[in-house]
This record gives sequence, structure tokens and C-alpha cells, in this order.
Amino acid sequence: MFPLYNVLADVGEFAGGEVVATRSTAPLEVDGLAVTAGGRMRVLLSNMTDQSRQVVIEGLGESVQVRSLDETNVMDAMRAPEAFSDRKGDVRETCDGELRLELLPYATVRIDGA
Repeated sequence: MFPLYNVLADVGEFAGGEVVATRSTAPLEVDGLAVTAGGRMRVLLSNMTDQSRQVVIEGLGESVQVRSLDETNVMDAMRAPEAFSDRKGDVRETCDGELRLELLPYATVRIDGA
């Protein structure tokens, strides 16, 4: 299964929800999508470069769950896509709703918050 399966599955869980406006300061390098449904919010960010990128995400709650799809786990995602999609991610605390992350080259990060 191609890794895009997991990205589409992550968005598909919010079918019928609303897309939230987002803005990237470097849209040719890192860009994303935010969706809400049922009182939940999900942000998907993609690093579209061959270099790691530092990002700051604003407007989040006090804590979020972060799961990355990148060079360290892409083979797991391809071998068992449903199991990978079901992974909740690591709980991370934000600082006044801000989260700082490093995205590995070509990584897609899923951020779940309330």
C-alpha cells in the first residue's frame, strides 16, 4: 500500500466536517490542512522538501497527539496501513497553543487535538 493511503484515511475520518483556514509562511516547503468534526480537530502537515524543517503550529489546545509518517516508519505504514492509521501518536504539551516540531524530509505529520 502506498503511504498516501494513510494520509487519505486521516482526512477521511473527518468526512462531513469542516475545513479550517490555514496559512504557511513557506507553502512550497511545508503546508497543511486542518479539519474539524464532532468537537475534534486534526491538522495534517507535509514537508515537501528533502531537508528537515522546523515548524510552529498555532491555535492548538493545551495538549495534542502527534504521529509522523516519515522515513523511520514508512515501511510499517506500507506493510500494515490500517494498523498504522490506528496509532494515536505521542501526547505533546503546547505552549499557549503553540507546538514546535521538526519535520523530517518528505514527512507528513498528523496532529490531533480537541
